[in-house]
Amino acid sequence: MTINVMHLGLSYACNMRCSHCFADKSRDLIKKEDYYKLIDEMYELGLFVLYYTYGEPLYCPFFFEIAEYVKKKGIVQVLMTNGYLLNETMADRIKKAGISKVFVSLDHIKKEEHDRNRGVCGSYEAALSALAYLKKAGVNCAIATTVTEKNADVLFDIEDLAVSMDVKNVSFLRVRKDGAIRSFEEPKRKAYVEFFKDVLKRNPAGMMFHDMELIPILTELYRTGEISEEIYEKYLEMNLCHAQYTACVEPSGDVSRCNLNKQVIGNILNDTISDILLNNHRKEGSCTCETN
Repeated sequence: MTINVMHLGLSYACNMRCSHCFADKSRDLIKKEDYYKLIDEMYELGLFVLYYTYGEPLYCPFFFEIAEYVKKKGIVQVLMTNGYLLNETMADRIKKAGISKVFVSLDHIKKEEHDRNRGVCGSYEAALSALAYLKKAGVNCAIATTVTEKNADVLFDIEDLAVSMDVKNVSFLRVRKDGAIRSFEEPKRKAYVEFFKDVLKRNPAGMMFHDMELIPILTELYRTGEISEEIYEKYLEMNLCHAQYTACVEPSGDVSRCNLNKQVIGNILNDTISDILLNNHRKEGSCTCETN
């Protein structure tokens, strides 16, 4: 069994109240020493990429200690952050800790809409400042947009903002609710689909999606000759479920195979991560993603 990717929560603590948040917050139970042991085990299982996620990772008092430890293993580190705590000094520390990429959350092109969704005044300006600090420090940074009915019609604008800031990557992740992909009302869904189709035909290198419901649309465009086989294979791989190669560990110690559709299969405070994953090995194609 090989696990290539881990989504790791160091703390549920967060300074925002995002309306789309899917984290079932509990108590932070894992100690720093437990994380070292976990990382050692995951490294032996073939861990290649580690995503820091769940609460705001930069709130964790030992975040940089963990990052330095992971750096020594040669594991690729990706930080997901709302950017509010990020300043010039923090950006430099992130660079020195070996973080390969930082995704800063941006929900809307209008600051009042972003701030309303985040529940914190000034969060929009903080996100833009965070991207600027990261670029100045030489950190590879990107925008992470959770696609909802409130922003599905401004995705082109978010892409344009990224281009204007010379940010190479934007990740568009469809909003989840109760572990399932949330359905959209028309015309919001139409706007989202049209944006996806446009991206496929232009094929800008940095636009990313993770939504299995886009696969039939992708397949139809390939079938009708509107996109090449190369683009088809690229975006198919991007939107397929990879739960069989993934592990997710929350700050409570709970383990699942997908942080978007969490089905708890164990807790690292009770068993080793290896035993948990071996006893709950998922077969390819067994994704439980559904539409809500």
